[in-house]
Amino acid sequence: MMVLNDICNVITCGVAKRPEYIEKGVPFLSSKNVKSDRFILNAYNHVSKEDYLSLTKNNKPEVDDILYTRVGSFGEAAVIDLDFDFAIFVSLTLLKPKKDIVLPRYLMHYLNSPRIKHLAKNSTSGVGVQNLNVKVVRQFPINLPPLEQQKKIAAILDAADTYRQKTKALITKYDALTQSLFLDMFGDPVRNPKGWTMKPLKEFGKIVTGNTPSRKNDANFNDKFIEWIKTNNITSAFTNVTTAKEYLSEEGLLNSRSVNEGSLLVACIAGSINSIGRAALTDRKVAFNQQINAIEPFRNISSTFLYYLFKSSSGYIQSHASNGMKRMLSKGDFQKIKMICPDIDIQNQFADSVKAIEVQKTQAQASLAQAENLFNSLLQRAFKGELV
Repeated sequence: MMVLNDICNVITCGVAKRPEYIEKGVPFLSSKNVKSDRFILNAYNHVSKEDYLSLTKNNKPEVDDILYTRVGSFGEAAVIDLDFDFAIFVSLTLLKPKKDIVLPRYLMHYLNSPRIKHLAKNSTSGVGVQNLNVKVVRQFPINLPPLEQQKKIAAILDAADTYRQKTKALITKYDALTQSLFLDMFGDPVRNPKGWTMKPLKEFGKIVTGNTPSRKNDANFNDKFIEWIKTNNITSAFTNVTTAKEYLSEEGLLNSRSVNEGSLLVACIAGSINSIGRAALTDRKVAFNQQINAIEPFRNISSTFLYYLFKSSSGYIQSHASNGMKRMLSKGDFQKIKMICPDIDIQNQFADSVKAIEVQKTQAQASLAQAENLFNSLLQRAFKGELV
């Protein structure tokens, strides 16, 4: 069996010493710019032309090379298809495949396969931020079929991934449509150009702060009586809270706090300011922990309107959080935040329009789940020799 070092001319990491950044210059990419088969180029630093030439003197990133993340978000590979010069930071590994024996996109899919991701996860080292050592990557095992077979496998995986990405893009469009509808009807909720009445959140609904039942009593957590929601169940990808991994017992519920369907859960304690104010609705009764404040809307408040009000006001909500290592929005401060409060009739008009869009979005999300399952299944089969 061969190893990656046998099939690549170069496997090396980017520069370890951070160069001087400038406002405009040559892009300087890091692991945050690379995902599986994707480049995320919405934010990166720049270096001077002189530094770029120095940094890439021996190993310049070129089209059909592979970038592989090795620090923080490690184990994700993308084939370079960028049409501009750039240098890379130490958080990225650069691989230059021997194209006479390995197809770059085949190697990329191999590195992104569950087997190699698992190997990468178990090969990291370091205290705190884990890193994937280049010496370890060079010794990753690989069996190479003939080039023609590699091309067929890569083509099948590319087609499955294209379908998956198109479905993701469709969901993004539905989200953008809903956000646009909100702004058309209500305007910017922070600037309030339409002059809506402003009210504190305590007048939108009953405010409830979650808690954690005592872990000294195992009976609080011993069955699946009710989901116990944490902030990681509140994601921007879904309107409703995702399924909890931990459940409370009937006894645990008596020692906890819960809300019914139609409530809004808001992350109010987090390590990052960007996580404060993240919100999701409940489509079932759930319990939740102390990092979350919930709003049980009064009759004159549409839960759908409230959800999109929070989505459109994230920076404003975060501005009310306390400073410090742990960013926090206490119940007292949370319920004082003033937000626009249009008449319930127009809130309901908005909610009815959103409902029609959400039907289409839900169908797209179901299609995406199928596409993800198909792609992952093909990925596993491809490197077991079962695909072609």
